[in-house]
Amino acid sequence: MRPNHEIHAEQVHQRVTILPALNGLLLPSDIEALEDAIDEQKMVERGWSVSVYGSVKDEYERPLFKNGFVLAIQKVLSKI
Repeated sequence: MRPNHEIHAEQVHQRVTILPALNGLLLPSDIEALEDAIDEQKMVERGWSVSVYGSVKDEYERPLFKNGFVLAIQKVLSKI
């Protein structure tokens, strides 16, 4: 795209998905499970650690959950 080039709405073909609000979507037990999954004390008890990228590793540094796992849960919980 050229700088300072005007784009008109009819020229842009984007798909928009409206997501439902999180309120009412999760049961209290769902929220508790998510909180438990990323609880720092329980992570220590299990011998797990969280990387700066939000992945979870076991005591041998083997990945248990991919990058973004903890960060994604934190984002969801912050919206409830």
